[in-house]
Amino acid sequence: MKDNERFNIEKEYLLKVQKRIEEEKVYQNKEFEEIPNKYKGRYAEVKWGDEDLVKHLQDMIIKRLSKLKNLELNPYFGRIDFQRDGSKNNNKIYIGKTTITDENNNILTTDWRTPVCTLYYDQSIGNVQYQAPEGIITGKLNLKSQIFIKDGKLVSVRDTDLVTDDELLVPFLTTNADARLKNIVASIQAEQNAIIRRPLNDNIIVQGVAGSGKTTVALHRAAYLIYNEDKYTAENFIIIGPNKYFLNYISALLPDLDTENISQFTFDDFSTYFFDDKISIINSKKINNQNEIKVLKAKTSIDYKNAIDTYISTYVNNSLSSGIEIDGMEIISEDSIKSYFRDINGFSVTATNIQRILIQKIKEDNERLYELVRSKYKDELSTLPNGSEEKRNIMNKLDEIKKELKTGCSKTIKNYFKPLKITTLNLYKKFVSNVSCIENLSHDEIELLKKQTLNSIKSKKFYFEDLPSLMYIDILNNGNQQEVFKKYAHVIVDEAQDLGMFHYYILKMIFSDATFSIFGDLAQSIYPSRGVDSWEDVQAQIFNSNCEILQLSKSYRTTMEITRSANQILRYLNMSEANPVIRTGTEVEYMKEETQDINTRISELLYQYSDKDYKSVGIICRNVEDCAKTKLYLDNENFNTTLITSDDSEYNGGICILTSELSKGLEFDGVIITNASEQFYSSDNQNDMKLLYVAMTRSLHSLDVLYTEPLTKPLSTGMIKNADKSIIKK
Repeated sequence: MKDNERFNIEKEYLLKVQKRIEEEKVYQNKEFEEIPNKYKGRYAEVKWGDEDLVKHLQDMIIKRLSKLKNLELNPYFGRIDFQRDGSKNNNKIYIGKTTITDENNNILTTDWRTPVCTLYYDQSIGNVQYQAPEGIITGKLNLKSQIFIKDGKLVSVRDTDLVTDDELLVPFLTTNADARLKNIVASIQAEQNAIIRRPLNDNIIVQGVAGSGKTTVALHRAAYLIYNEDKYTAENFIIIGPNKYFLNYISALLPDLDTENISQFTFDDFSTYFFDDKISIINSKKINNQNEIKVLKAKTSIDYKNAIDTYISTYVNNSLSSGIEIDGMEIISEDSIKSYFRDINGFSVTATNIQRILIQKIKEDNERLYELVRSKYKDELSTLPNGSEEKRNIMNKLDEIKKELKTGCSKTIKNYFKPLKITTLNLYKKFVSNVSCIENLSHDEIELLKKQTLNSIKSKKFYFEDLPSLMYIDILNNGNQQEVFKKYAHVIVDEAQDLGMFHYYILKMIFSDATFSIFGDLAQSIYPSRGVDSWEDVQAQIFNSNCEILQLSKSYRTTMEITRSANQILRYLNMSEANPVIRTGTEVEYMKEETQDINTRISELLYQYSDKDYKSVGIICRNVEDCAKTKLYLDNENFNTTLITSDDSEYNGGICILTSELSKGLEFDGVIITNASEQFYSSDNQNDMKLLYVAMTRSLHSLDVLYTEPLTKPLSTGMIKNADKSIIKK
């Protein structure tokens, strides 16, 4: 078949699908108009009124119409022709974001999440097989085509056995950042597809280089699991991200994947569900003292958790070191009480429950217990004359004991368990005050830990690194009572390298029945006071090896030129380098400037980016102070810019000014690094090098690196080695 003949056939099919979508839009609009009359007074038993019900139903239709409008512009992106073994039919399957059927319920497009569609992502022409609910299906893949539709018009049809995977990716990777985020489903690669389609029961850790699609793979994995797991909906999934700005950034993709009802939390938000005391979280990122950093890092370790276990176990045992007595006579033994505390988890709640049980037991047994106490005085009373003061005192005493026994000795028992009725902060204070040994900390460093933490407890201002300890002590004290978290079947952690081992222990403890998908990049571990050192540690210590570590080694975000430049940092750190997609662009430009000329150069570059029609630009500074200065200058030059801070939760594209730290996980059409000198990114500081790597890997198309001399060592060395490729301007 000739190319133009094939193109016309596909064009006719597109019109057929769009006609069906238009029919559905007409139907939905008609339903919208008829709802007020159709449902008025019909559901009187429903607690909400007619107006609320009508609004709810109409809102659902509005959402449906919005999706239909988007579908009309791009209803599908691929086609496969599959002939199942034993069948004569060569099934034409058009693959899109959702399934569309005609009026007779014949399938026009198939949802990408269905089992058969995996053939489009990871199989070549010829004999193939795929896993379906009914078992393994075998057959022959006769055709595999990429269909590129833009704004409702057919642009191209390419059979994938005739071109390379990288060539097929180019139309998607050369678009701007906003379009890429929404079109990712059309460009999923085989290595990404394999991760997305892992079963729900699998715990996975994905180590992915910058630009490998970790976040979008994570979200598509959620969408895939929700679609294929009948037991669960989006409400049973939770995403834990690094900050609110990042969560807002990815939220644009959620409705497109039918996953808008997935819960989204930062770890900070998550922690507020624990301990009653109101606390605030202070920024540990500004701490430069190496001893303080070491102390904070220790707080995120399993060793710190073990020290808490040892102290609290001793504390509970010491609080139960005797039986309960009345008038010197033991009425409940120590062993009997301790038998209730087989597990220290929730010991305060246990104490409250046991208190009630023991009081009730004593009430029920008060007469027998009274006779036991009275028998102690039997001989003495028989020898004392009636009316004597001594005898009267004993009788009064016995009357008081009798009354107390009738109340179940409630006062005595409450006093006995009082040490176990303690707030989380007071218990943390006791632990810290008594801690004497933490692995890898010297005596002086432990004293620093005590001083630092006791000050935090007093002010109720804690570092992020304190949160696992507070949450853990609260669970040991009050039990894991957060019912709100028990509904979750799957937990997705993004930018996962920024959490410590103790953070993961807490997450696994709270979501004990859930499985995990963890996505991160150790090369982007930019916080020296926290973060994991190896995924193998998480695999072994948190999941008892019931977890698989997977790799995403190919960078799809940046051009070959940008990836090559960023790899200079990884090479310097002796870390694995990223493999770029074969997409060429302009060379990275290194521009030497005087300090006072940097902002002028930035404004010149912004005009160039505007000419290239870039929708999003990241101006990445080393610190908050430089961000503020850059914004002030650009505002005076009448540029419309947004200064991104750690408190921001809104992402609206455009020109964003932000620190290298906050740029992590984001992407822009063009990026300007404001000063990559040794002063700002010291080659002697591993954290600085990782921050620079993060900044350099945010761009899709253009990267401009400004610097005052000297340029940081890895980049200057790389420029000398690649003098023919790097563009150096003075």
